[in-house]
Formats: sequence, structure tokens, C-alpha cells
Amino acid sequence: MGEILIKHVGLIPDGNRRWADDNKVTRQEGHRAGMKNMVSIIEKAADLGIPMITPYAFSTENNNRGDEQKDELMQILDEGFSDPNLDRLLAKGIAVNVIGNYQELLPSAVREKVEEAKKRSNTNERTIVNFALNYGGRQEIIYAAEQVRLNHPGEVITKELFEQYLYTAGMPDVDMVIRTGAPVAYGNRTSNFLPWQTVYAEWVFRPEYFPDYSADMFKEDYKAVQTRQRNLGK
Repeated sequence: MGEILIKHVGLIPDGNRRWADDNKVTRQEGHRAGMKNMVSIIEKAADLGIPMITPYAFSTENNNRGDEQKDELMQILDEGFSDPNLDRLLAKGIAVNVIGNYQELLPSAVREKVEEAKKRSNTNERTIVNFALNYGGRQEIIYAAEQVRLNHPGEVITKELFEQYLYTAGMPDVDMVIRTGAPVAYGNRTSNFLPWQTVYAEWVFRPEYFPDYSADMFKEDYKAVQTRQRNLGK
């Protein structure tokens, strides 16, 4: 049995706030710890030769949080796209991309930093990182359906036509998804993350909160999924 060729990894980095509570630090510090760890995971993905990784950075449901929590998350995003670690990732041939309705979410100063990171790395090809910002799977599907209706009235809707209007148009489907901070008692959920693109993905649920989910654990999960047998419904 050959190894699975993994082209695209999805990542739901859950547990930053619960990690902060357990470690008796602020939510901000929990999110900063998660941001720092994200750099390590992305570097490991590049080292493993994974062409694409999509971390769930901010969901449409996160908009239901209070203003204080949303402001904290915006500050963390601002710091993340200003961090010298970002320069290190770009220098290693890693490209930055963003999917979701992020233009309506981000303050102008943060949006400018995001666009600058995308521009600076648009010729990088080693690994593409798609940060899902203000992303929701149902929102994406409704958007794509509306675009098909407007641009192809009366046409038969095929899978190929529909996929042209997804945020991930032209990208490979997700082969595996890792969700951290998912102990059995807390529950294992997909949380509106890339429902179209993950229909045949292999899922890994880890109990560790994201700041404690190491690059070595990521490698371990990647190697384990590679050995699974996938028949893709055949």
C-alpha cells in the first residue's frame, strides 16, 4: 500500500483561550502563544514538502463574540502580519494568501499589511499558506451559488463550474484536516470549515490546545495520515 500524496492540509488551531486559562495568563497571551506556534507549524509543513496549508484564523462565527474579544483578535492579527517571523517565512519561499470575506473584517491598517505580505510573496512557490479570515463554509457556498446564477443564467451547474467561484478556485481539495483542542468531553466538530473542499479529507482530532501542539506532533499526524488507505468512495 503506497503513501497518500498530501497536497493540502487544513488546520483548525483551537484552544488558545483555554490554554490561557490553564496557564493563568490573559487571552491575548494565549493568542500570541498560538501565533508563535503557527509559525513553527508552517515551517514544518514546508520542510515536509506540503504544497498548501490552510489555517482557520477567524471564522464568520467569531463575529458573534463581544467587541473586546474581537478587538483582541484584530490586534493579534496586526501583530502577526508585523512580526519578523513573517519575514523569515517569506524568505524561505513560503507564500501568503487569504481566503474569506476579510476585506469587510479587517481594519484598514491590518488589511494593508495583509495585502503587502501577499504582494511580497506572490512569486514564492515552496508552500502556500491560506489564512482563512472571516471565513465560513456556508457563506462561501452561498456566494459561489449566487455568482453562478448571475454569470451563467440557464446553464447546467456542474461541479467544475461551481468550483470556479469558490474562494479556493484552482486549489487542490483538502487531503487532511487537523483540529487541536478537541478532547472527547469538549466534542469533535468541523465548525463550518471548508465543507466543500474536505468531503474526502482525513480528519485528525488532537486534545492538545494549539499552543501545545508542536511541530513534531504535526509531523507525526502527517506521517500517520499518509499510511491510511483512502478509497474516495470507490
